[in-house]
Amino acid sequence: EAKWAVFFDLMKIRWEYEPEAFICADGSQYTPDFYLPNVFLRDEKRGLYLEVKPASFEKSEDYISRISSSLKERQLVLLVGDPVEAILNVHVGENHNEQLCPWWDNYMVLMYCEDCHTVKFEFDEGNYYSCPTCNGGAYGTHPAISHAAEVARNFRFQFYDPRNK
Repeated sequence: EAKWAVFFDLMKIRWEYEPEAFICADGSQYTPDFYLPNVFLRDEKRGLYLEVKPASFEKSEDYISRISSSLKERQLVLLVGDPVEAILNVHVGENHNEQLCPWWDNYMVLMYCEDCHTVKFEFDEGNYYSCPTCNGGAYGTHPAISHAAEVARNFRFQFYDPRNK
């Protein structure tokens, strides 16, 4: 989670850590790891919850059903791995990121518009690489994304200061 916070800071993505808890259908409580108020899910609307898990995460349908039941009216994406694993090393078939609420698809990737700096999560398919803000832009693997992901992966937290980029 800390590596993701560094990644968001470097990408200038506004984030909130565990901003609120939700009640699941079974009565248990679920708190998403992050809320990104200015990030799009697909081209729908801004505001996206993220659940981040390590690369070793083994998906359980019970777990996914439980957390998904708490966010019926909201948007939730599961990211598996650190920023390099979940954002840069993504290929259809190898990517374990998934749109959970509303359930739509797997193989979700982060896209960044060079023109207006809009960020969205989208299914990894070329015909979706358009910006919901300016209708243009170059999405996909951008040098800013690669740099931020590598820095976040290798960050030494004992010296963390968001001004030291």
